[in-house]
Amino acid sequence: MNNATYAEGYAAGAESTAYVMGAICPTLPPRAAIRTIGNATYYLYNGVWFSPAYGANGVYYRVIPAP
Repeated sequence: MNNATYAEGYAAGAESTAYVMGAICPTLPPRAAIRTIGNATYYLYNGVWFSPAYGANGVYYRVIPAP
């Protein structure tokens, strides 16, 4: 069972979440794996790629096509 909370950016207890290309997420899924390709850092979770970006409120993650 997933012990996630709403504050983490997804529904508590949800086993899977559909991510839309280009979506912006405040946090990563709990088991996202870090991947470095070239000089860039990405995160991969269940076949979904995330790219970190930085804004006025800190880091956020955008859903992107596979690099």
